[in-house]
Amino acid sequence: MVSLYVLAAGVNAAGKLNVAMVDSNGNTSALSLLLGQFDVSRAMTFDQSQLVVGKQATSFSELPIGSITGFVDDSLLFAGPTGTGKELSVLSLDAFGRKRIEQMLEATANKVTTGR
Repeated sequence: MVSLYVLAAGVNAAGKLNVAMVDSNGNTSALSLLLGQFDVSRAMTFDQSQLVVGKQATSFSELPIGSITGFVDDSLLFAGPTGTGKELSVLSLDAFGRKRIEQMLEATANKVTTGR
């Protein structure tokens, strides 16, 4: 079973809609982070095949989804815990799936909190 979930969406300065979605496989923990940019008028009609893979992961623990998530113009930014939750990491991709930053910033003795 494959499921598609919206992680983030935002309109850039040019009025285009940027979308980040996760395609997860219910039989395994594998997932793909999918990205795309569309005209706002196509927000409800675009097809999954029009998205590009920005990152593939074996589980959500590989994505630093924390308190800073979403698009800033055409850049998708994530910052938060990864691995066992004791690593502080950042991930930035553009709306076309190009990786800009993927870095573990620090390994900590305790779990990284997200400020919630």
